[in-house]
Amino acid sequence: MSLEKVTLKQAQERAAADVPPRPIRMIIWHHFEVPTARDYEGIVTMHSVRRYHVETRGWGDVGYNWLFAPDGDIYAGRSLTSGDGAHCIGHNDDSVGLGMCLNGDEEDLALFPEMQRNVLALTVTLCEVFGLTAEALYFHRDFGSKTCPGVLLDRAQYRAALTAELRTPRQEGVPPTVNDDPTSDIRR
Repeated sequence: MSLEKVTLKQAQERAAADVPPRPIRMIIWHHFEVPTARDYEGIVTMHSVRRYHVETRGWGDVGYNWLFAPDGDIYAGRSLTSGDGAHCIGHNDDSVGLGMCLNGDEEDLALFPEMQRNVLALTVTLCEVFGLTAEALYFHRDFGSKTCPGVLLDRAQYRAALTAELRTPRQEGVPPTVNDDPTSDIRR
């Protein structure tokens, strides 16, 4: 398997087509912690995350289904139709894992508006594809003693943003957009 850089529209189209034969009940956000957003060097960084998951952790591929870069780039990771993910023990078979190149304990997602917008927009699409509400958004820390995706991210605020987007009617063929204003109230 390899990581592939895709546009938001391509990611949304793939999300709609990559529907597994099992029910998806939640979307789980993660941060890489290391490498951080400051360390990001394009696809090289994403390949280092995949290499860590495969060579050190012993997984068959990168654990996340989608990976997000600080500059807003999106990378397609593990396909939902190729089997279970490897991102959250006990929930790999009923969730989609979104990994952000960020240390959310030290770097606020709001400081990276392109990444924030794309993570939210793809989360909206995934909710629509799988018939989920904003309550289906979870953070990795909800399932263990960790801070992932970081203490600077507030799940309640992101759920509120998702709720607002999911209630917004869309024109056929127009992907969801999320508030582009980095000074909006989608903050910690």
